[in-house]
Amino acid sequence: MAAQTKKIEEPLLNEKGQEFGVDITELGFLFHPDNIHHPSPDNFKRSISISELWKHGGAKGLAHKLKSDSKNGIIGGAQDIKNRINAFGANSKRPPKIRTLWELILENFEDRILQILLIAALVALIIGIWKEGIEHGWIEGLSIFIAVAIIVSVTAGNNYIKEKQFQKLVSKAAEGTVAVYRGEDGSTHTISTTELVVGDLIKIESGMKIPADCILMAGTDVAADESAMTGEPEQMEKSAVSENNVDHSPNPFLLANTLVASGQGVALVCAVGSHTRSGMAEEKLNIEDEETPLQGKLETIANEIGKVGLYVAINLLSVDTLKKVIEFVIIAITVIVVAVPEGLPLAVTISLAFSVMKMKEENNLVRKLEASETMGGANEICTDKTGTLTKNQMTVKEIYFLDTIYTGVPAHFNTLPRNDLLAEGVLFNCSARIERNELGVLETKGNCTEQGLISYLMDAGVQADHLLRQKDDKILQVIPFNSKRKRACTAIRHPTKENLVRVFVKGAPEIVLELCESYFDKDGQTQTIGKSQRDRIVNDVVTNSFAKKAFRTLLIAYADLTNEQYDNLCEQNNNFASEVDREVLESSLTVIGIYALQDPLRDEIVQSVKDCHKAGINIRMVTGDNLDTAKAIALEAGIINAEEAETEFVCMEGKQFREICGGLVSIKDENNTDGKLREEIGNKGMFRIVKDKLKVLARSTPEDKYMLVTGLKEFQSVVAVTGDGTNDAPALKRADVGFAMGITGTEVAKEASDIILLDDNFASILTAVKWGRNIYENVRKFLQFQLTVNVVAMFIVFLGGVAKDDPPLTSVQMLWVNLIMDTCAALALATEPPGEDLLDRKPYSRNDLIVTPVMWRNITGQAIFQIIVLVTLLFGGKNIFSLTYTDSDPFYVAQVPNFDKVLHYTLIFHTFVFMQVFNEINSRKLGEREYNVFHGFFNNLLFLLIIVFTIAVQCVLVQYGGQSVRTVPLTWQQHVICIGIGASSLIVGLIVKAILPVSLFTRIQMKEEPLTEEEQKVAFTSTFRKSFRQSKRQSTLKTDIQ
Repeated sequence: MAAQTKKIEEPLLNEKGQEFGVDITELGFLFHPDNIHHPSPDNFKRSISISELWKHGGAKGLAHKLKSDSKNGIIGGAQDIKNRINAFGANSKRPPKIRTLWELILENFEDRILQILLIAALVALIIGIWKEGIEHGWIEGLSIFIAVAIIVSVTAGNNYIKEKQFQKLVSKAAEGTVAVYRGEDGSTHTISTTELVVGDLIKIESGMKIPADCILMAGTDVAADESAMTGEPEQMEKSAVSENNVDHSPNPFLLANTLVASGQGVALVCAVGSHTRSGMAEEKLNIEDEETPLQGKLETIANEIGKVGLYVAINLLSVDTLKKVIEFVIIAITVIVVAVPEGLPLAVTISLAFSVMKMKEENNLVRKLEASETMGGANEICTDKTGTLTKNQMTVKEIYFLDTIYTGVPAHFNTLPRNDLLAEGVLFNCSARIERNELGVLETKGNCTEQGLISYLMDAGVQADHLLRQKDDKILQVIPFNSKRKRACTAIRHPTKENLVRVFVKGAPEIVLELCESYFDKDGQTQTIGKSQRDRIVNDVVTNSFAKKAFRTLLIAYADLTNEQYDNLCEQNNNFASEVDREVLESSLTVIGIYALQDPLRDEIVQSVKDCHKAGINIRMVTGDNLDTAKAIALEAGIINAEEAETEFVCMEGKQFREICGGLVSIKDENNTDGKLREEIGNKGMFRIVKDKLKVLARSTPEDKYMLVTGLKEFQSVVAVTGDGTNDAPALKRADVGFAMGITGTEVAKEASDIILLDDNFASILTAVKWGRNIYENVRKFLQFQLTVNVVAMFIVFLGGVAKDDPPLTSVQMLWVNLIMDTCAALALATEPPGEDLLDRKPYSRNDLIVTPVMWRNITGQAIFQIIVLVTLLFGGKNIFSLTYTDSDPFYVAQVPNFDKVLHYTLIFHTFVFMQVFNEINSRKLGEREYNVFHGFFNNLLFLLIIVFTIAVQCVLVQYGGQSVRTVPLTWQQHVICIGIGASSLIVGLIVKAILPVSLFTRIQMKEEPLTEEEQKVAFTSTFRKSFRQSKRQSTLKTDIQ
């Protein structure tokens, strides 16, 4: 077995690392899944990997070979880092591979319709040269080739730019930090994960993502979620290898990109970047995401529009004579090119990409594209308090110590009896750390609450960094804080006192008090704590003195054991193998004191809450704080008012909420064929009553948050949730949109989220709402514009084909129109910034129509106007402009234009394009009575540039296009006439909005339900238009970082 496994060749491994005692191949061998799980032929009690690790001298021996100290880590100098990168690589992965511009261009030519058009153009080129000679016969055919090449290049270029933007987004999402031990003193440093090198010692904490392949050196209750690598949902227990357990085949191997589900410890980095197991796998990944709900609806609409275009093209061919078959084949195919709205998915893509990049600038890192769209319809936000509504700057305001309440730091702190316990109770039972910054100044890192406690002690003159170092190798047992227990415990062999094991517990006062048997009086003497004293502490101190000031409270307690007592407890309780076994240490405690911390509201929160209410979004604060503290914060933030604070069901505790609403029940889902159960609220009647009132949920658990989200979704709400802890992950996943905290959030929470708030600020959620609504708004603007152009273009081409011998628009002109209404319009309208009134409206519902009655009114009014103008010009233009020619006259004779006839059709083409230009401006505003279409006109530079570009190219085509475009130069007066007719679209828009009632258009609806799989297979857009499928695929680029 071992021999076979050793023969496995990893393409990314090499023979570097010879200057160290182990090379990259040997390190990679340890992490191969076959070696981790299969027994060694030399010793069947050990896995192959454990057997090999033990040959290196265990984890400590391997650290020595990597020139790393098992306690202090690597030296970390510039040369040391360089040597390690040269030997083992850097901890960076290759950016996601994107297609080249040339590949994107070639891909567009796989479109069947474009292929037919190019073949027809080739035939036209051959016939033209055959009939008219090489000198002039090439013009029509080559003009089509050039027009197609321009359109394909512009479309491919736009897709290429967008892919580059997403590549940057993926790189941003992959950034992170980790605490490492470096230097001769082994002090901790917080560095970027990309700076990690092989040999580094890193801190392992619950909720983090493992940044590299590591071996656990020491740890407590470490379990990893390796589902991202193995697909197995069960958590894998991890334990350091020692002489006591080596023959039980422990698993100390921590894989990069897996999540620490629980526990804490220290690990040795053994492989980084593309040499990790996940790095090797990522080299082979090519994942596409599913389409968003909006894209599903738009594909249906595009399919319906495409069908109409196909019918027009078929009917156009049916009236043709054999004489002009090639010309009309080209026109008919061009109609299909124009009719199929590949600009629809392109508009969604651009709007999503534009919104995602803008949201990142406003501290929203979007991990899943559909989330930015979904937030437009969010009507419920369940938010945490700490760090989201507040500044996450915990400051100790008061303390309860020696049965006395002190404000700030007592002047005589160092002379107070038992003050050492007040410091040790924090510093010996915390995960936060102290580091020196670039200026050499000590600063705290880690959990913000613990940072506040440590800062308070440092202000009081306590040598906090010295005490933290003393505990490093003295810790015996740890029970980390979690939301169920609401407390943390550490047992430490006291660094300065002989034969003493001291147990420290900190947590919610009402929880920890139940474990206490004594407290200190004013003189520092130990007194028995009875029920009356407990009640006095809870009511007078915690509630009336602290909670009503919106202070967060933490009670610190301790117990002393001799070494013998500790060993006996250990032996009697399964050697403290599990958390439950270790809880026996939390008994016979003595109250040291209570810290009262304040985390002030963020400055902008009150206004943000008002804005949410104005936008039709209900805010519910879900917190672990006690009810009085939660009420005080909610009142200050404006989530509730004084009257609501005293109303039944507005402010509740988690336990009461669960009991009243009947918890969650699992039932069989008849629609689910795989047998999975569906969770529902137990008492729906009570939940309906509670949900209409509930604003504050205090002393809640993550299960309560999950239950609340489940119930709200059951009643058709679109729910957004914030979370930062590992236990928040289920609620984040269950919500329509999950927001994880970018600063304080664990990697587990981030993995479960859809959007990461880079500044942990509730106000940034409004950014997501604003841009989410803007996506819908912009797509509607584009759709209104495109439907109008489609209706008019197909009508006039069909009418001209039936009633005239000559098409009113040539294939080259139609391709230019296609560029205007697809790529250019998508770029212009999909990048419109959010209007000021977006947050004054109610959220979109799940079933809102994309094409609204107001849009149908605008489309109908503009289409009728444009058709009247074009029909008038087509059939009456000869008389209007006093032109003399007969309809049977050719446009060109021996390359000499029939000036009047070409002039007539040039005016039609020019007027048609300018009506689209001004209707594009009309489409900027969708309100029923939104008359000022120029409001905010100069806020979108890209829109202005595209309008200018369209006008400039149109004038160049008219003045210099000649026979290729079928135009003749116009006088400035003629240009003014065409522009004036086009500008009339603005006046018509005003008249339509003022006169036509929307009620006339409520019955007009397009099919918008997403296509079924069978319908997609036979859909017109999927069958004929590669460019549509390409645009659609581009719009579903995956941004979820695995």
